[in-house]
Amino acid sequence: MGRTSQNKVVIFPKNNAALQKGDYVEVHIKDCTQATLFGEII
Repeated sequence: MGRTSQNKVVIFPKNNAALQKGDYVEVHIKDCTQATLFGEII
């Protein structure tokens, strides 16, 4: 889970990436609801 630069919540799978709190990742948005974006790391 993370947030965009516009402070929107983005949910994405970790996919074996060695991510730590505070890391920046590029995410491709696949779907959304009124309050949440769903994507995958690119």
